[in-house]
Amino acid sequence: MFDPGLFLARCPAEIRDKVTLGHSLSELTTLKVGGPAAVVCPVGTLDEARRFQEICQDLGVPSY
Repeated sequence: MFDPGLFLARCPAEIRDKVTLGHSLSELTTLKVGGPAAVVCPVGTLDEARRFQEICQDLGVPSY
């Protein structure tokens, strides 16, 4: 089960400050479809993307 507190604790500040929990994916799609995502994080660099993916993988959170 997803634990938001654990997830945020594992994130470095530069990523944690960008994280949104329970964000509706419909706001991010052209067709305006999609339910709430456990975590949304608009990364700014390749390193941030790698780090975010590592945290998701370590905690068993699906990421796309």
